[in-house]
Amino acid sequence: HITANWGPIGQREREQLCFGIWGTVGSTGRWPEVINLWEYRDWAHLGENFRIECNHPGMQDPSLVDWWAAAEGFRRGGFDRVLLSADFSPSIAELNAAGVRGEVYAHDMVQVAPGTSGAFLDLVAEHGIDAHREAGATLVGAFRTALVDDKEAVLLWAYPDWATWA
Repeated sequence: HITANWGPIGQREREQLCFGIWGTVGSTGRWPEVINLWEYRDWAHLGENFRIECNHPGMQDPSLVDWWAAAEGFRRGGFDRVLLSADFSPSIAELNAAGVRGEVYAHDMVQVAPGTSGAFLDLVAEHGIDAHREAGATLVGAFRTALVDDKEAVLLWAYPDWATWA
């Protein structure tokens, strides 16, 4: 529903790029559940997207009225985060150029002491990437949350297949 209907509108009207869409394995979390990740150029780009979305009655973009009407039947709730990528985190263009693919993607949501997610991500850069590479995983993204108290990091790893993940 996102890629077929929202994606083209988001790209055309907002220059919003879809970083990826994943389904959650029921054994690891709520289900059915989907994780959508979008890439914005910078804060100004995100602000413009919020303006388009929120400056209407009901905080709904008029271009998406039909989409939301259909989407309500697929949704039961959720939560959002604004993520800031670490300097070493690859962009969509870099991932595509490198041909990064995975049959399995692990999403690590790490809680740390408030104000320390940057230090945690520094440790990931120093030790975690090589350790995961030795286990067959490729870094897809390393992020910290914005607009909160800097106590969460999100790491995204690609595994070539289930056997490597196991």
